[in-house]
Amino acid sequence: MTKCRLLALIILILVIIFVFCGCSKDSEGENAKKAADSTKIGDVAVDTTEKNNKNKEFDAGDTFSTPNTSDSLQNDANVADIFQSDSSDVDFSDSDAKKPIDPLTLKCIDHDGDYYGKYCGWGTDCDDTNPNFNTYCPDCTKTNHPGCPCLSAKTTCFSADLNLVGVGICKTGVQECKGGFWKQCVGEVIPEKEYCDSVDNNCNGVIDEGVKSTCNNCDFGCFRETAAPKTDNALVVSDFSKNIKLDKDGNVVLKDKKAIPIKFSYIWIANSQEATVSKLNTKTGAEVARYKACADPSRTAVDLVGDVWVACRGDGGVMKIAGSLKNCKDTNGNAKIDTSEDKNKNKKIELGEMLPYLKDECVRFIVYPEGKGNWTFVPRAAGVDKDNYGWIGFWKKEKLIKLHPQTGKKLDSIPLKCNPYGLAIDKNGIIWIAGRGCDSLLRVDPKTKKVDKIQYSEGSPYGMTIDSFGNIWVANTAELTSRYNPQTKKWTHVKHGFWSRGVASSKNGYVYVALDSSNSVAKINAKTMKLEKEIFLGNNRYPVGIAVDHDGFVWAINQFKNSATKIDPIKEKIIAEYPVGNGPYTYSDMTGYALLNYTLPSGYYVHSFGLFVTNNYVSESKSVKKWDWIDITAQFPKNSYILMYYKAGYTPTVMKNSPWSGPFGPFPSAKFPINIEKDKVTGFYLQVKVVLHAGDDKKSPVIEKITVQSHVIN
Repeated sequence: MTKCRLLALIILILVIIFVFCGCSKDSEGENAKKAADSTKIGDVAVDTTEKNNKNKEFDAGDTFSTPNTSDSLQNDANVADIFQSDSSDVDFSDSDAKKPIDPLTLKCIDHDGDYYGKYCGWGTDCDDTNPNFNTYCPDCTKTNHPGCPCLSAKTTCFSADLNLVGVGICKTGVQECKGGFWKQCVGEVIPEKEYCDSVDNNCNGVIDEGVKSTCNNCDFGCFRETAAPKTDNALVVSDFSKNIKLDKDGNVVLKDKKAIPIKFSYIWIANSQEATVSKLNTKTGAEVARYKACADPSRTAVDLVGDVWVACRGDGGVMKIAGSLKNCKDTNGNAKIDTSEDKNKNKKIELGEMLPYLKDECVRFIVYPEGKGNWTFVPRAAGVDKDNYGWIGFWKKEKLIKLHPQTGKKLDSIPLKCNPYGLAIDKNGIIWIAGRGCDSLLRVDPKTKKVDKIQYSEGSPYGMTIDSFGNIWVANTAELTSRYNPQTKKWTHVKHGFWSRGVASSKNGYVYVALDSSNSVAKINAKTMKLEKEIFLGNNRYPVGIAVDHDGFVWAINQFKNSATKIDPIKEKIIAEYPVGNGPYTYSDMTGYALLNYTLPSGYYVHSFGLFVTNNYVSESKSVKKWDWIDITAQFPKNSYILMYYKAGYTPTVMKNSPWSGPFGPFPSAKFPINIEKDKVTGFYLQVKVVLHAGDDKKSPVIEKITVQSHVIN
């Protein structure tokens, strides 16, 4: 038995050696030939040295070259998995069930030459007619999948939802047919993740959705902050605001519908002879500043924020001076306001206390609306309307010009066909002009530009005012001052001393007239038309201009004495006389008292941005910002308006004490947003102040939203 087993073992070894040698000999030349070749499956090159049995059926005498030992097929894979069979090739009937199956007798059936197929070493083939597919076969009847059979030369292709083609970046590509099979789609653009690049990357019809900065752009150094109701940054009434409340929707409106009187404490006197303007404190009489002006100033008119218009009859210039340091601007960047001041505290401005022409930073601008020249360009009438626009009457040009309060830009022009001299504006916005060149009182409607001439038979109209009853008063440069009633359209006259020049009225029903040759001031009861008193000022005063201050005192401007006299109109006595510049000659509303004719309810709201929290000085993070612009969304009932101011800073203390820049507006006549980028405004904080003015029906503007934009610079 032992000998039989040994003999069988030797025979088995010889068979194995014979098979091995035969396989090596048979494939040696074949492998050498195919070593330099390769075969492509689709677009992928397949090294034929590793797949030396391509496009042939394996016979029983063939063997596989494996990287493992002779038993690797048993260790790495199931014979039944590698050499698969079906009922058409192998009979597994019960009669043969006991017969052993020799795997070497099964033939690898690979019709498409991709090394996949029945009984093949790489596995079965899901499509043995297409060398491009083996383990996975797409449905080529539905899509032109790369590798699918093709007939046409090329076609368009898109591997995403076809409805997205042409939306955003999405577009079709081109798919070519080569060798009877579709190639890859080339040139198509399919949806991708959305980026902030001003492109619709995900092809949903919306550009940069969900990826923009707070400024609604792709600048991530830009920040936009909005204060609005029902947000984390709501509008909140704080101690910084005055006469303000929130309505039921959380918007900012005026709290008290009663008029809040404007109250200023300065009188502005044009010193024609020396081309300067003196600013006197009406409570103390001290001259607190003097400004070098355009040639021969003769008219001053205070506006709603306390700034003053100056009309110069020598060269056609119109000048604007800030009424307070808060309205002045540091134009030379030295972190202070360079302006005239009484440095030695002697209550009078001396030569060394004035700055050179156009160097004073409280002089906001000088413009020449009708050109710069000589007396032919003379502006001789000046006033301010309820929207804070300046109105200047030009003598030789016979026209009325509307100027922007912030820039002096010419906004409108109304032909008068008469030489204007004095000017006053009533509570309805009608402009009344002393038509000295045509012996008439002119009524001008700025909305329709209609001009009515009302004949004046008592001489040539000069200075003028509007009394508390709405009547128009004019001086005739003789011994009369006349009253015109717009309702009855009748004139009434009061006789007094010589010669009547400037005219002013008070809220308690009196009219005051400067009588130059009489060196006195006439006090007239505006209702009874009775001359109650001529208050003597002293010899050689020659008063030409006259005004009422906000405390009710009367001021006479003495041309010959270079002074201003303050009068108590009730006691009808002189309080004091104060020095000014040379040759004072001033008409119009030099104190702003006439503005009370149409002053309506007002108040202001302050909101803080940057490092503030609900209008308190509490910081969240330190980021220096350069502030770009300010925008306000508001509703404006008829004839209501707002003015806007701002200031920026690095600390709460600096913010509290720094001046406001502005005013900007009035809005809605002006337009938002206000660009402050050019002013290089920087700081941690920005405060915005909005002054609300009610309309004629006392309805308040409604502030709905305040938005600011900035860039972080550190």
